[in-house]
Amino acid sequence: HRRDQAHVFIVPFGISMNSFGPPCPNPESPSMKAEGYKSPLERMDRLTEAVTSIPEFKQNPKRFFFVATEWRFSSWYARANADNLMSSQFFKQVYTKATWGLMETNWGRQDRAGCVLTFPWVPKPNLVRPEEPFNVWKDREIVLFWRYYSRKTASGECLRPPLFDAQKRMPFRNVIVKGKNHSNFTAEIWDSKFSLTLFNDDPASHRFFDSIAAGCIPVVISQNHYPHFSPFFQLLNYQDFTINVPEDRFKKDPDVLIQRIQAVIDDETRLESMYRSLLVARRALLLASNDTQVVEYTLANIAGRCLPGGRFKATKVFDDREKKNARKCHG
Repeated sequence: HRRDQAHVFIVPFGISMNSFGPPCPNPESPSMKAEGYKSPLERMDRLTEAVTSIPEFKQNPKRFFFVATEWRFSSWYARANADNLMSSQFFKQVYTKATWGLMETNWGRQDRAGCVLTFPWVPKPNLVRPEEPFNVWKDREIVLFWRYYSRKTASGECLRPPLFDAQKRMPFRNVIVKGKNHSNFTAEIWDSKFSLTLFNDDPASHRFFDSIAAGCIPVVISQNHYPHFSPFFQLLNYQDFTINVPEDRFKKDPDVLIQRIQAVIDDETRLESMYRSLLVARRALLLASNDTQVVEYTLANIAGRCLPGGRFKATKVFDDREKKNARKCHG
């Protein structure tokens, strides 16, 4: 489209732009010397000058949507590390005025970016499986899948003990393993109907998007995953394609996980409905899908949330600093 007819400008924004990444191009390369900048922060200042000189940006900077899938640009991280993460010029003139696709929105404290959309993460590329008819998918042999690297996380230790406790009583086939050897990961998740997402360092997890890519119904045990870490939650009904188990209840009674999954397995009509809703969600959340609609959902979200006349209300801030909201491990 012609620039003067565009309503939204999509700007790819990668890690090489910020101070954590290596200078791009390499400091020794001729192009670095020709461009005349010596660091990523200096490069960001040049970007700031270029963006802010665009007439459309001056008129309405929220029309400029920055696609930043790098986790460090999640607003919860940027709040605490803005001085090191980006140049002050870029922060004041671009970050606080434009629209951003980040990991989450309004979790912990109000975002400082101009307008924030929770944007889908990119799953592991080897996990993307083509869509299957329900009568093929329902023959997957593993009911529940969860493999995780054995490192400790900020909050994951709260949920792993009750999970392994519940596993002892699961009447259905499962793969619930913590360790370093995951050579069967792809084959197992492709043969699974449900895949588990736990609160680890924060409410989000790549496993949620890995599950969707592999064609698994996500089972989420993660306080505040919805809505703060759920892309396009105002356009997708997450209840239609996910099972959400409250953390507090799970920690008190791990068998609630078994009950929730078993209830869906025993009702094939509901199972098929959830699977068909999952296929719709895949198109909204996976760029790698053959018939992806990520761009359409993104534009609709920007229009509804950031541009004049938008019909979406901003999510309320979840203040994780309040004592009543503090996360505690059971027992």
